[in-house]
Amino acid sequence: MRRVGRELSRFYWGSGLCDDVPALAWTIVVTLVPLALGLGALTTVIFEKGAVHAFAERAANVFPNEIHHDIVRLIVDTRRQTPLLLTLAVVGMVWTASGSVGVIERCLSRLLDRDRADPFRRKLRHLWMSAGLVVVTALLVIVVTETTQLGHTLVIDSTVATVLGLPAVGVLIAVICALLYRLAPRGEIPWRPALIGGAPAAVVLIATPTVVRYYLEAVASRSAIGVFLILLGVLFTCWGVAFGLIIGAGVAARVALGHPLPDAQPQPVPSS
Repeated sequence: MRRVGRELSRFYWGSGLCDDVPALAWTIVVTLVPLALGLGALTTVIFEKGAVHAFAERAANVFPNEIHHDIVRLIVDTRRQTPLLLTLAVVGMVWTASGSVGVIERCLSRLLDRDRADPFRRKLRHLWMSAGLVVVTALLVIVVTETTQLGHTLVIDSTVATVLGLPAVGVLIAVICALLYRLAPRGEIPWRPALIGGAPAAVVLIATPTVVRYYLEAVASRSAIGVFLILLGVLFTCWGVAFGLIIGAGVAARVALGHPLPDAQPQPVPSS
């Protein structure tokens, strides 16, 4: 047990992964609003007006009641100004999400001792990877939404749909994370370590929102300070997502290297 504890300590704290988690969590927090607006804008283009209004109502439930109507109107009225708002929302979403990609790339490049290129080419690399992730995320939203509507149409029990759909969603998330780990560092990494790293990341990414959802239903909705408890749940979700992505990156690097991760702080060489 002591050896396992030492290995886990060296993996998370010794390698510097513990410092990458808060950095990634912060970039995810910054990305929340652009991501919500971008997906909302895409929703107004893809779905009919009734579906857009239903989506807006669900999205606005996250915010305080005082601004609920304003959030719904913002999303619904986007249809009238689609070209401009869609462009701004997508550009903002891609730009802010590139920061999260950059943290993961920096983490893997450090662990694998890869060259990061100059800042300009590095930023371009982060942007095109971020754009790819946005496209994949939008496709996932469409697939999940259409699957849910199909389940209601076929009168499929929600429990059955969850049992059948959860493994499929988990596999999709694992593959997306593996693709991110594979492409993030220059020179790429093999598929095997990337997929192995994507597995724990997918588990954490699925478990964290589920835990927060039950927390919000059990605590936040019954408290006089519900707004602050909701904010706490959102922040915990961002931290959990960051933790899962960084742990997955560490596992992928560990498998790719074939030996323990390098120490973030090199041991001092004794003077002669």
